[in-house]
Order: sequence, then C-alpha cells, then structure tokens
Amino acid sequence: MSDRNGLGPHKHVSGPKSFLQVEQEMEVELGRPPTIGEVFIRTHTKKDGTFVDRKAQEIHEAYLKNKAAKLAALQENDEQDDGNSRQSELSQEEDDEIFLQVVVLSFAL
Repeated sequence: MSDRNGLGPHKHVSGPKSFLQVEQEMEVELGRPPTIGEVFIRTHTKKDGTFVDRKAQEIHEAYLKNKAAKLAALQENDEQDDGNSRQSELSQEEDDEIFLQVVVLSFAL
C-alpha cells in the first residue's frame, strides 16, 4: 500500500481474474489479440468509464498523446514520400511499444 508520490496504492478492477485471462477473453470478444493498452483500459476503468486512480488516468492520457503523435508522424512521412497517406493505424507491436514506453517513463518519475 505505497503512496506512489501522492497517487495512493495501485488499483485495478480485474478482480480474481489474471490479466492473461482478461486478455484471452478480449481476444475472443474482439476477434483479434488486444493491445496492451486495451487490456490496461479494461482492467483500470470502472463500469462507468472512469479510471480507478489518477496514475491509471495519467498513463492512459500519455499513451493516447504519444500514439497520436506517432500516427501524425507516419502520415506526414507518407505524404512527403508520394503525396498519399496510407497508414492510418499502428501495428499491434508499435502500439504495445508506445504503451510500454509510457509505463516505463511513468514509473521513472
């Protein structure tokens, strides 16, 4: 039950299910493997859509910001190459990488 720099103890809403079980259920539900960010959102938001704590919300906001920046950079590069925009989504690996970078940085603070 650490203070985490004023953010209180770490919380999640997965109950007795492991995150792996949540991920497997989401894969069936989505018809594809979920990203780490999608699993995080599922396990760190309440039924009303609010986050379980401020740290989870900060991680999610930083993840969305970095993801949008990466997509904008990819679109800009595509348009510079030939004037056409092709990539509107990130691969699961790229998305997971962005999320993990955010989490590592958030715990380094």
